[in-house]
Order: sequence, then structure tokens, then C-alpha cells
Amino acid sequence: CLVALGAPKQERFAARAAPRLPGTGFLSIGASLDFVAGRQRRAPRWVRRIASEWIWRMLSDPARLGRRYLDCLLILPGLTRRALCQRLRRGG
Repeated sequence: CLVALGAPKQERFAARAAPRLPGTGFLSIGASLDFVAGRQRRAPRWVRRIASEWIWRMLSDPARLGRRYLDCLLILPGLTRRALCQRLRRGG
């Protein structure tokens, strides 16, 4: 199931829908539709090669994306800690 609601709505939708639709995979495609439709320009190739397109997009539209990316950054340490704890418990 392709989900294009924008972050974080599409991730929340997929997380809630997955238990109700076993066997269904969800793919959050977000801005992909904007790129295909020509509503938004992709970052230059060199920016994509260094995996920094998210920085390009944030600098291109800081009012819309700045807070979203900050929120993601703030939850990253907790998510990282939980992932490491799970891995250690499994012996990996």
C-alpha cells in the first residue's frame, strides 16, 4: 500500500493500519509524488550522492520542514537506545 500523506501522518497511518491488514506492506512515498508531478525540484545529484537531500529540502522550505525535521531529530536518541537494547537482549 503506497501512502502519500506526508510525514508524520503517513507513518502514523501505516502503524495503525498494519495490525488491521495483516500481510499488507506499507510504503511511505511522501514527497515522491511532488517530484514526479514537477511541483518540487530534486536536490542536485552531488547532494543526493552524499545522502543529504533532506538538508537541501529543509533549506529550500524551512518554514514547512524545519520543525518536522527538528522533531525527528529529537526522538532519534530514544529510538537509537531502544534499538540497541533490543539487539543486546537478542544477543546480536
